[in-house]
Order: sequence, then structure tokens, then C-alpha cells
Amino acid sequence: MGWYGLYGENKREIAAELTSPYKGEHYSHKYIAKCWRGNCLWTVCERTTIKDGHKDRFIVLYIVQKWNDTWMYKDLDEQCHPYYYSCPLKYLKMSENSKANKDSEDSAIWREAVKRYHKRRKAG
Repeated sequence: MGWYGLYGENKREIAAELTSPYKGEHYSHKYIAKCWRGNCLWTVCERTTIKDGHKDRFIVLYIVQKWNDTWMYKDLDEQCHPYYYSCPLKYLKMSENSKANKDSEDSAIWREAVKRYHKRRKAG
């Protein structure tokens, strides 16, 4: 899991590049939500299987940093339990019925950590 280079001058251009729709032989995906929290681009990805049209949603985090004059990113989905918790709570609801997430213990643990993070922030 390395870092990848990006083209773009600002966060708007970077988000557009990272969240562009994709259509392959077996599946396609589009991003139905995205937002920045510092250098974290949180997204909800909807993947559709070409063969049967099955749709599944999951959260993807893009960690973005500028090294020298080059923007770099690392992508992690929630099953990787990224150690970042500023994901919007509504994104959890948007993807709560994901089969992949329900089968992942790491995803469940991460989702609970996101809820605790927001509860602590709200409490001040």
C-alpha cells in the first residue's frame, strides 16, 4: 500500500480526479458523496456489478499530501480500518447495508470508533 501521484493544483481538482466514475469489464463505480476533512477526502463509493446489476456502497478514504511539488495520495476502504475517524456520520448510514462491510469485523470496529470520535467532539 504505497502512495500514488496526482495531477491537480488544488483540492477541488484532486477530488475530481480521485472520484471520477469508472466502468470496467466486471463492475462500474461512482461516488455518491465526498467531502474534505483536512487532508482526508472521505467518499461513499457505489459499485455496480455488470453481470447482475447488484449495487453495493462502501466508504473510501483518500489521504492526500503534498510532497515537494507533487500531490500524493493513499486510498483505504473501511475494511482496512484506517486510523482516521473524521468520516461524516451520514456516510455510515449511506453505506450501512453493504454486504462487504457486514462481513468485516475490522469495518464494524472502525465504524464504532467513528461514532465515538463524533460523540467526543460533540461533548467538547
